[in-house]
Amino acid sequence: MKPNLSILFNLFLLFTTVSCETQSRSQTRIQTFNDEFKGSKKLLLEQRISPKNYFRSPVTNALITYEKEIIALKPDAFNVYFVFTRGSATFDLSNKGFIKIGDSKFEIELKSMDVQHKTGINDTSTTTSDSTGTHTISSSETVQWINDKFRIDFTAIMIDAITKNEEITLQFYSGPKPVTFIIAGRRFEELKEFVAAK
Repeated sequence: MKPNLSILFNLFLLFTTVSCETQSRSQTRIQTFNDEFKGSKKLLLEQRISPKNYFRSPVTNALITYEKEIIALKPDAFNVYFVFTRGSATFDLSNKGFIKIGDSKFEIELKSMDVQHKTGINDTSTTTSDSTGTHTISSSETVQWINDKFRIDFTAIMIDAITKNEEITLQFYSGPKPVTFIIAGRRFEELKEFVAAK
């Protein structure tokens, strides 16, 4: 009996530790900044997400930053900032898009749009061995990509819809091609926590 109780106790400790660490990681993802000059508190949450139909999408990934500013006696300001990464041969983003939360659909305007053309060097090396010895071949390739930066404003109706649903669909357009992101599961639970945070 004693060995079994010991195993159960150790499993309980392990489960408790993992559970606490998971909760701690979730809580620390929301960053808080107090601004004594503006008399406000700002909350930030960052998420990196890939688009639906990744291999056919002109956008390869997005960094999303949710911002909530809390000022006494004023409604909370809620903005969402995006950084899209896409190939250099793709079309610019349209300044209009859509959000679907549950059964509610909203047209959105992309604000403060900024397009940045980026260039980098991709270094690779290959090592082979044969009867004459070991040989290493190095090569460099210039890589080009585009970062789109913009923000959208979330209205009180959108924020209320987040609290009552389980996922968000974001629809953007790169020329004729749609770019779709779905925020669900763990990411959506984080967003709900963020919306409720004060």
